[in-house]
Amino acid sequence: MLRSPRIREIALASVLGTVAFGLVLDFSIVRPTAIDWLFAYHRDAAQYYLALAYYRNSSWHFPLDRMETMLHPVGASFTLTDGMPLLGVPTKALTWALPTDFQYYGFWLLACYVLSAVFAKLVLDGLVRSKALQWVGTAIVTLAPPFVANFRHAHLSSHWLILAAFHAVITAPALPKRRIWLYSAMALLIQPYLFVMVSGVLVGAFWIHRKARRDLAVTALVWVSLILLTAWVFGYLNMGSTTGAVAARFHADLTSFFSAMGTSTIVPDTPIGGPFRKAWKGTSGTFAYLGLGGLVLFAALVARFVQGATRRSGVPVLHPAWKVLGVLCLLMAAYAWTPSPYILGKRYSGLPFLADLIEPIVLRLRSVQRFHWPLYYYLLCFGLQALDQWLSRVSIARAAPIGAALLGCAQLVDIGPWLVSQGNLPQFKHPPRVGMAPAALRRALTAKTRYLVFDPPVLRRDCPSVGLQAPPRRWGRVEPYPLALFGARHGLIVNTDFRASARSDTEVVSAVCRYTAKIRDSKHRRDDVLFVQLPEEPPTKPRRPRRRPKSM
Repeated sequence: MLRSPRIREIALASVLGTVAFGLVLDFSIVRPTAIDWLFAYHRDAAQYYLALAYYRNSSWHFPLDRMETMLHPVGASFTLTDGMPLLGVPTKALTWALPTDFQYYGFWLLACYVLSAVFAKLVLDGLVRSKALQWVGTAIVTLAPPFVANFRHAHLSSHWLILAAFHAVITAPALPKRRIWLYSAMALLIQPYLFVMVSGVLVGAFWIHRKARRDLAVTALVWVSLILLTAWVFGYLNMGSTTGAVAARFHADLTSFFSAMGTSTIVPDTPIGGPFRKAWKGTSGTFAYLGLGGLVLFAALVARFVQGATRRSGVPVLHPAWKVLGVLCLLMAAYAWTPSPYILGKRYSGLPFLADLIEPIVLRLRSVQRFHWPLYYYLLCFGLQALDQWLSRVSIARAAPIGAALLGCAQLVDIGPWLVSQGNLPQFKHPPRVGMAPAALRRALTAKTRYLVFDPPVLRRDCPSVGLQAPPRRWGRVEPYPLALFGARHGLIVNTDFRASARSDTEVVSAVCRYTAKIRDSKHRRDDVLFVQLPEEPPTKPRRPRRRPKSM
């Protein structure tokens, strides 16, 4: 079977992806019963696991995302708690055969690495002639900094689908109908942001094959029908506006591709400040540093574009899809930058009327900074093709392998230490165990217990109308996780979504708050309810002002 060169290359790319996973993560997280790392690594990762755990305990409803085990008495949506229906629904169906503590996030991250390497190699095989440059480029794409920095959002680590969409557009001799349907549906079942990006890239196939009008009409009709059906079955049609703040850090900065933000050992950090300080070392979707090797590829692509614009004879031609894909990726990146762009952390007015026009979209897809990812991979892939063409014109023996080696060394020296530091995080290698629920709570559990009610309910919004204070800020970091796991392990119904959803409207919040107040103020506590009064957060100590050194 491995006699086929293409199969061998796919197998080698899979090995490369596995090695890359071991470099920046740890294989211990792949174990299905290993859940401690999710709680130790990041609050968002813990929330996703809790949503899965409570979804498994829920009854079947329609749409399939509905679950009565969270946000009681209203119920919650597994899809809108940033769940991953592609794996969550099969996991729920097989709950009877799975252990109580079960997670697929570690395996999914490993699969994302392997698939990223495979599709990067397939894309570059259609763009780059030099094998050495193909493999170095595959390694650069597989270890792309915005991909490595996004592990806390396991579903959004599916960057391989963007590469798969590129591959479908670049290599298909005819309209890739089945791949368009498959990739779009898979992306929607993983995350709506990803669906928009993948579909945006796949639109390029319609333009390239625009002369096949019959195929275009059939493909578009089936595509729209399939997406609407998938959205209906899995609850996406109920996705309303976010109630979370649309913070500045949810937008991309125009210098994001060139701002190392503390990850480079060679390229000096740009003086980016303001709200983007939170993106330091890749801690936000704003981060999209190309790396020194990526900057070389960007320069090669720009130089190739400038040379092509002069219409000089003898200039090699880039892939025919480079223009349409470039336009589509730029449009998505423009949405990430917004009509009022940020430059070095400072916001400029830009086009306020256009900002008002797209506000309804922003309220549904508020983390707009992620939409510059397609342009990021476009720069890497077509930059590699441009570099390959430049090296082919160099009158030096084996110029392409030498250039590939120098390119790989530049990227490795620049961001290699940061990549290794990611893999050495103790949250992956030696995560602390999540503690047990208080003994008094465990003793109070009986066969009749069905509900675990928190006061205040742990939502993104407080309940001032019924006398319930805002939840303590420390929820979702350390203390209450044992309580959350206690409820999930015993199949209890809770009055919270653990702050996993940003789309709970006022009516939902009010209903949950009224229910909580009713349980709290009841003179006779029900036998089927465990009531937990969450402690208030201790006051923080005021910071001491820094003393300025005395001038000599």
